[in-house]
Amino acid sequence: MWARTLSVFLGDNGYLCGTGRLQGKVYPWEESIRVPMFARGGVVRARAKVDAPVASIDLPATLLDYAGIRSAYPMAGRSLREELERGRSPRTVAFSFWNDGRPEALVIRKPVEPNRVVRTRTHNYILWESKKQALFDLRTDPVEEQNLADEARCARVLQQMRALLVRRMKETAGPALAWLG
Repeated sequence: MWARTLSVFLGDNGYLCGTGRLQGKVYPWEESIRVPMFARGGVVRARAKVDAPVASIDLPATLLDYAGIRSAYPMAGRSLREELERGRSPRTVAFSFWNDGRPEALVIRKPVEPNRVVRTRTHNYILWESKKQALFDLRTDPVEEQNLADEARCARVLQQMRALLVRRMKETAGPALAWLG
């Protein structure tokens, strides 16, 4: 039975506690969107650590993959089976979004603007509904203090990150595609 077992433990995203003068868990900064996750079981390669950008939205696709069930509908997530079985990942990008349209979300002191995030191993790109954008180099600025979106020297990286977002929005019929116009 253990040979066919997969247990996944997923933490909660971080609370900013004043970072960037913000409180809460719904802002698109690394320490708020990054979530600890580990998997164990007979199907998981022992002691493999994969530091690839993945997302919790990948879990339903993973569980269906292991159960041998094909989804009747296209899924936004992708199976993590390769990462779990081989201990390495071809993934270079993950995506995150925030769009809380609940009426009670509007009564907080400062509502959080809907956003989309593209995260690679080296960069974090954020696009807000207002078309405001931010680009951070996580190698040189892990606390995301220096927005590079308007830096001419980063134009190529910005263009690549935006292209990744456009592709993702087209794949998932994401309404945020209009924000890129």
